[in-house]
Amino acid sequence: MRSLSWRVKLISLFVPILGVSLLFQVFYIIPHTQEQAIRTTQVHQEDIASSIARELDTDLSQTKDRLIALSKRPEFRSMDLASIHDLTEVVAQGSYRFESLFVMNADGRFVEGSADDLEVA
Repeated sequence: MRSLSWRVKLISLFVPILGVSLLFQVFYIIPHTQEQAIRTTQVHQEDIASSIARELDTDLSQTKDRLIALSKRPEFRSMDLASIHDLTEVVAQGSYRFESLFVMNADGRFVEGSADDLEVA
């Protein structure tokens, strides 16, 4: 070993160190960073899904409350079809939630709906 030059000794030391470094990166660093990226993406997607669910829940709750308030109006209680027609048009034009709005009587028949829906039906 004494007859080898210092450059050969340095190269023979450098090659195993480089090999160990590459093995460490391939078997530990790369999988670890990929797992972190996957976990970060999953957490981000779960946050988005949770946010969408909260917005939908709030929107559905507000829609339900608005429909209950509409159903308690005297026009609906007395089934005054002319007033119901005017009211459904105003409601359908005034809110994106009620673009498609139908009114059903006690027998389960549709008696009124928004103007666009009646043309399709």
